[in-house]
Amino acid sequence: MPAPGIVFDPPFDLHIVRGQSVILADLVKIGGQSISTYLAANPTMQLTFSANFKGGSLPGGWYSGLGIGIITDSVLGGIVQSDRPGPVDNIKNFHLTATVRDPGDSTSNEAVIRIHLHSSIKQAWLSPSILTVQKGINGFRCSVRARFDDDVEAEIGEIYDLNTGRVVDYKFGLTQLKIEWSSPAVNLISATGEITPVGAIALGLHDVSAVISCNGINLAQGGDPTVTANGQVFVADQLSGTRNDITASLVSTGNCPGFARIDEVPNILFIPDGFHIENSNVFNTIVDKYVSELTTGKVSSPFDLLNGSINFWKVFVTSGDEGGTTIGDIYLYDGSGNLKGYRVYEGRKPADSFLLPANWSLQEIIYKIGLSVRSDKSKSNSSLRNEWKSKTSLTPGDIDAIPNGAIDSWKLMGERRIPEEKDTALGITSNNYIAVLNDGNHNIIDFNPKRLSRDNLDTFLATLKDDAGNLIGPKFVKTGNTPGKDNDLIVFFTSAPLGRAKNLSPGGFFTPVRSEVQVHNISGTINDFKRSINVDNDTIEDLPLSSKGTLTHELGHSFALEDEYGEPPPLQSWDRKFINDPDTALHAWVFNAFSGASSLADWSSNTQHKQDLLSSPTPNIADSGIIDAMKIKWRFHRIKKCGVLASNPVQNGANYTITLKSGQADAFIAGDKVFIRRRKAEEFQLIILNYNYKVRIISSTTALETLFGIHLTVTVITPATNTIQATEGANTHTFIVRTGWTIYFTIGEVLTVGKNFVGEPIASMTRTASLTPATVSDTITYAVSSEFEVDSVNSGANQVVIKPASAGNSLGSEYTNPEPGSRMILYSPVLAPAAWGAQFKYAELISKKVIEHLQIAANAFPFNAMPDSSHVNAITEIIDASNEQNSSIPNSLVPCCSSRKKEIVGLYSGGRRYHGNTYHPAGHCFMRSHIHGNSYDEFCAVCRYILVDIIDPTKHAALDEVYSKRKIYPE
Repeated sequence: MPAPGIVFDPPFDLHIVRGQSVILADLVKIGGQSISTYLAANPTMQLTFSANFKGGSLPGGWYSGLGIGIITDSVLGGIVQSDRPGPVDNIKNFHLTATVRDPGDSTSNEAVIRIHLHSSIKQAWLSPSILTVQKGINGFRCSVRARFDDDVEAEIGEIYDLNTGRVVDYKFGLTQLKIEWSSPAVNLISATGEITPVGAIALGLHDVSAVISCNGINLAQGGDPTVTANGQVFVADQLSGTRNDITASLVSTGNCPGFARIDEVPNILFIPDGFHIENSNVFNTIVDKYVSELTTGKVSSPFDLLNGSINFWKVFVTSGDEGGTTIGDIYLYDGSGNLKGYRVYEGRKPADSFLLPANWSLQEIIYKIGLSVRSDKSKSNSSLRNEWKSKTSLTPGDIDAIPNGAIDSWKLMGERRIPEEKDTALGITSNNYIAVLNDGNHNIIDFNPKRLSRDNLDTFLATLKDDAGNLIGPKFVKTGNTPGKDNDLIVFFTSAPLGRAKNLSPGGFFTPVRSEVQVHNISGTINDFKRSINVDNDTIEDLPLSSKGTLTHELGHSFALEDEYGEPPPLQSWDRKFINDPDTALHAWVFNAFSGASSLADWSSNTQHKQDLLSSPTPNIADSGIIDAMKIKWRFHRIKKCGVLASNPVQNGANYTITLKSGQADAFIAGDKVFIRRRKAEEFQLIILNYNYKVRIISSTTALETLFGIHLTVTVITPATNTIQATEGANTHTFIVRTGWTIYFTIGEVLTVGKNFVGEPIASMTRTASLTPATVSDTITYAVSSEFEVDSVNSGANQVVIKPASAGNSLGSEYTNPEPGSRMILYSPVLAPAAWGAQFKYAELISKKVIEHLQIAANAFPFNAMPDSSHVNAITEIIDASNEQNSSIPNSLVPCCSSRKKEIVGLYSGGRRYHGNTYHPAGHCFMRSHIHGNSYDEFCAVCRYILVDIIDPTKHAALDEVYSKRKIYPE
C-alpha cells in the first residue's frame, strides 16, 4: 500500500550541548500514530533515519561522523549521540530525516528536523525581563533563553506548541535538562516554575531565578556545571475580577439595542492586547471606525441590514509592552544605523529533476547544508565551500555549482536572534518556531500556554459590568462546561506585528490590528543580544483593509460559516492540478480531497461533503454514484416575510396558534402561505479533553446537565450505532453521537459534557444512521414543515393562526415539543415563476435552472472542475487556490453580465480546508477572499442568508430585495 504521511510532531529545531544523547523517535508520527503503534499494525513498512553530514556506517545500525552518531534502522532509531567536546571543525547544525517506505510498491514519505550542536552556554536570562502575572490566576511561567558559544540564541526548557496546546519539554536535550526555580517571595514560584500569585503575595515586583543543569555536563564556559537566568515578576490584579473600575461600554457607532435586549441579540466584545494605557484612544478609535463601517455596509453586507440587531461592547485592559510575542528566529541587518529584523526562511527540498545546484536559492541551501552562525559572516565563499565539502554529504561538484549570491544571503542569517517576549495583558503569541520545512501552520495567533488560557480569562469576564453597573460578563463565560450564549463573540485585538488569525470556536477569536510586517524595526545595535521588535501603536489611525477583512471573516465563523477555500498548496506549481494527480498523491498532501464523515459539515450551513450528494451510491465504495443536485444543502426558500417563534405552536384542532416575538405578527396577513423551519440553536457535546474535539450528542442515557464538569473515561466504542460508553466511578453513561464521529474517540480517553450555542445549520438535518460503513450516505431530512396558510392574525397578542394548506398537513412533535434549545421561525416564501411547476412552487436560493443543469449526468460536477486529458477528458475536481474560482456555468444561466456569473449560487469544490470532495455555493465569496484590489469582497448570497437567519430573521425580506436587484438569479 502507499506509504502514509510522516511528521516530526512538532517539527521545531532542537538545541543540544555536545555530550548529550537524545531520542527523537518519540517525536515521529506515522499516519497520525506513534511509531510503535503504526509499525505493529503495518509490519511490512520500513522506517529509517538518515543525516546530511558526512560520515559512514558502523556495526549495529549506526551512522557516524564529525563526532555525531545516529541509529538508522530500528524502531529505536533517531537516537543521536554527540562527543564532548567534539572535534575542532565542529558542524554547527545538521538535518535528520525520517523516511517511511513500503517495499512492496516502492512509495515513501519523509519528515525532516534540524539539530543544533553547541559546546557551552555564554549567557541565560528570563524573557520577558518583567512578566506580569494576575492575582488569583495560577499557572503563569517564565520563558528561559540561552545564548550559546556560537552566539546562537534558543528558548530552552518547556516549549509550547500552540497548535495543540501541548507542552514539549525537549528543545534542549529532551528530559536531560533540569531547571530549578526560586524567588525571595515565599510560595510565589514552585520548583518546577509555576507561578501562583495568591494569598499573601503582594502586588508589585518580585525577583525570580532559574538554575539550569544538565546531567553532569558542564554547561557554561570555564567548566561550570550550572547556568543561572534571572528576571522579575510583577503581580497585578487587572484580570482578577475584583476591579470595579474596569468596565465595558457600548460602541457608540454601532446603533446598539443596549443592555435591555442583551438576552435577545448577539453581543460582540472587543478586548485589546499589547496596548499601553496611553494607547487607549487608539483602541477606541479603531473599534469605533470598524463598527461604523460594518453596520453601514462599507465592510460587507448583510451587516448593514442587521444594523440595530447586534450589541457591540468594548473594554480596555492595559499591557506593559506594546505589540505581541513572536516566538521565532529573525536575522538582523544594519542598514546605515537602522537595525532591521528579517524572517529566517524555512528550507526547501530541491526538486532534483529540474532544479540543479546552479539554480539553488537561499532556501535550497538551507535545506541541503543547514543554517549559518555568526562566525560564518566573515568567511569567504571559497572557504565555506571547502568546509561544506568536508562536512556535508553533497558532492564537490554540487557545492562548486552553488551561486555566490545565494551563499552571500546564507551568511547574513548568522546574525539570528529570538525577539524578546512582550509583557502583554493577555500574553497573545504568534507561534512561528523555526523549523527546517514549513511542515505545519506555525504562525497561528493564540494565547501563550505559559500565560493565560481562554478558560482562566473567565475570572475577569465573569464580573464584567457595563458603565451603568449592569452585569454583562456571564454572557461570555462558561458555567461548568456550558459557554455563555456569546462566548464565541469575543474579539481579541492583538498588536503583534505578524501572525495568522485563529478562531477558538467557541471562545472568541484573534485579529491583528496591523498588516503583517515582514521587516521589523529592532532596538539597539547588531552586536547586542536580547533584542526586541519595536512596535508603536500611536501610528495606527485605522485598521488596514486586511485586518477588517480578517475580523469580519472570523465573525462569519462564529455565526456558523465554514471556510470556502482549501489550504495553499506546498508548491505553487500544484495550483490547478487535479486532486488525484500522482505528484500530489506521492507527497501525501492531505488537503487534496476530503475523505472524512459527511456529518463533519453538519455544523455549517454553507458547506457540504460529496457523500451527502451522491445518488444511488454503491455500498462500501467511496464516491460511487453521481451528484444529485436535489440534495444540495442550500436549497433554502427565499423569504419575503418572517417572524421568530416566542413559544411552541399550540394545536387547536387542525389549526395551530403561533406566538411570535413582539411586533412580528404584523408582517403576516390572512391567506399567506407559510412554513415553520426549526433548528437546534444550541447542542450538547462530548468534549475530548486531550484534543479539544467537540462532538454533538444526539441522545444520552443520563440527563446531560448533571454531567457538566465531570470527567468521564471512554470504555466502549461502537461505530455501527454511533455509540460511546463512558464511566465515572461505578456509573456508566451511554451516548449516541453524530454519524461518523466515533472515529475521533479512543478507549481510555477522558471526556466531559458541555453545550455549544452555535448549534446546527439553519435547515437542521436529521440523519438516519446507516449501520453500514461510513461510505454509504445516511438519510437526510430537512427540518421544514409542510405548507400552511395564515387563517388569522392577532397583532395585540403577537399571534398568527395557521391552517393546513393541503389536507393532512400537520405539525409533528418535533415542532410542537421540540428539543430544548431549538429555535423556530415562521416564514412566507417567495413565489417562483409559475412555469417551474409544483415541485418548485417557491423560489429557493439556488435556482431551479441551476439544479436542472446539474441534474444532467454530463454536468453533475462542481462548476470549477475541468476535463482531465490523461483520463479521457473526464471532468475532475482541481486544486483551486485562486481568490475567484473559474466557472463553467453556461451563459444561458447568466441573467446579467458575465462578470457576475461567479456570484450565481451553484456548486463549487473547496471547503473545510480541502480542495476536493467538499463543496460551497459560489465561486466568489468573502469567506474565500476578503479583499479584492483596494476594496472588500462580499459574502455570497448563501452566506448573507445564513447571517441574517441566525442574527435577525426578520431582515429576510430586505435581504431578498437586495438579492433580486443583483440580477444573479437565473429565471
